Amino acid sequence: MKKTAGAGIELALAVWEGIEKTILCVHGISGSCRCWDHIAEALSPQHHVLAMDLRGRGLSQKPASGYSISHHCRDIHALLKHENIDQIVLLGHSLGALIGMEFAAKFPESVDRLILVDGGGQLSVGQRRKVFVGRMQDSGKREGRA
Repeated sequence: MKKTAGAGIELALAVWEGIEKTILCVHGISGSCRCWDHIAEALSPQHHVLAMDLRGRGLSQKPASGYSISHHCRDIHALLKHENIDQIVLLGHSLGALIGMEFAAKFPESVDRLILVDGGGQLSVGQRRKVFVGRMQDSGKREGRA
C-alpha cells in the first residue's frame, strides 16, 4: 500500500507491478481496494495493476464532504497526474462502474479501455418496470411457479 494524491486529499493505493498496460481498479460503495486482490494477482505481472480506496473508504482520507461522482473523478484525474500515468484501463465495479463511465466521458484521452462490472444506471420508470417484471419472472421460475 502506498499513499498518493487525490483532489485535495490523500488516497490509499494498492500496487501490483507489471510491464504492460496500467489497469486502475475502482471498487463499489461498500468495498475497498482490497476487494481487487485476487483479480490483481491474476492480472500481474503482465499488467501494472493499481487499486484505489475511494475517498472516505479504506485507508483514504475521509473529508466531511465531497462524495459525488464528480469528486471521485477528480480524485482519479489527480491520482493519474501524481503517478505520471497518461492512460489507463479503468476497471470499475458497481459504484466504481458509474465513476468509470463519468471519468471516461470527462477525460477520454486518459482511458484506453473501460471495463464495467455490475454497474447500475439511471433508469426511466418504464425501464424500471421491465427490470422488476423480469426479476419477478426469474424468481417464479427458480421457485417452480412458472
